[in-house]
This record gives sequence, C-alpha cells and structure tokens, in this order.
Amino acid sequence: MQTVERIYYRESGMGKGQTFWWDRASQTVRAEDEENRLTAPGERILTQDDLAFMDAWMRKYDLVAWETYPESVHEMLDGTDWTLEVTTNKQTVCISKSNVYPPGWRNIRDALYRFFTLQASQEGQR
Repeated sequence: MQTVERIYYRESGMGKGQTFWWDRASQTVRAEDEENRLTAPGERILTQDDLAFMDAWMRKYDLVAWETYPESVHEMLDGTDWTLEVTTNKQTVCISKSNVYPPGWRNIRDALYRFFTLQASQEGQR
C-alpha cells in the first residue's frame, strides 16, 4: 500500500498564487499566499485523519494518468496554472497543467486550502 510522504502544490493565475507543502514526517502542512486568498497562511499540524485522507485520496486517483490528461482545447489568456508533486513510499509523480482539471484535482486542492481557510477561521473563534 502506498502512503503519501510529501506533497508540493502550487497554483497561480497571472504569476501570483498559493503554494503548499504537506509533510508526513514533520506532520505539518505549510502555505504561502501571494494573493491574500487564505485566511491564515503559515503552518498547521496534521492529524491522523489528515494523514489517512491523503493516503485514501492517493489510492482513489491515478496520478500517473493525470500526466497524460488531455490539455484544454480552449485558448485562455487568464486561467489557473498548477503543479502537483506527490512523493509516496514508492514513487514521485510531478504534474503541471494549465486550465486542465483531472478527476480528483479539486479534492486535493480543496483539502489543502481548508487547512488555511475554514480551520484557521475556527481556530480564531475559540
């Protein structure tokens, strides 16, 4: 069974964006935000549920197939460029796309964003 060791995710539009580093060894996820889209960028501690979620996500989606996912046929001047690098205990897969969103892309993107939007907002209310 593959376990996710590290994730690097960056998305941008017009050169500015958000970057995330997810790390099993340190049990942290860190974010930098060049557009002020995140409630509280910085670093968060991962829970066992967070670790299990990433492993389940990795089992569900074939990242190798993402590398050959068809490019957009529509010319777009402004869109979303993204890079995802996932290192497991067996392999490293790195994918970069523009305005292309394979199945499961939103799941991983939203999971990373939630650490620094919803969770951060809730921490501030305690």
